[in-house]
Amino acid sequence: MLKHRMDDKAGVFEIEVDGSIDADSYRAVVRDMEAGIKAHGQIAVLETITSIGWISPEIWLEDLFWSSRHMGSFSRVALVTDTGWLASLAATAALAFPVKLKTFPLSDLANARAWLTV
Repeated sequence: MLKHRMDDKAGVFEIEVDGSIDADSYRAVVRDMEAGIKAHGQIAVLETITSIGWISPEIWLEDLFWSSRHMGSFSRVALVTDTGWLASLAATAALAFPVKLKTFPLSDLANARAWLTV
């Protein structure tokens, strides 16, 4: 399951992942995120991952290229998850990309939201 919404007042795009991600859901996120970027210039991203299931390699590749082209569009990215390997992967990726990224455990969602709007 993949849900998303744009909090226009805060300039924060929220993504929730709990299970598998299909191509149509992913592309809907990209479409709406691009609209948020167009409206705000830069946006903060809050991604909450409760669990992660199957994601086709096609989507991983699309996301890698899309994200690398849009790094300057993100003021901050907060990854909220209790999945250790995802937090480690995100911290490593943050070294290669010019984005402020911080990971938080699921129990710290409120602090992740606060950090995005500092």
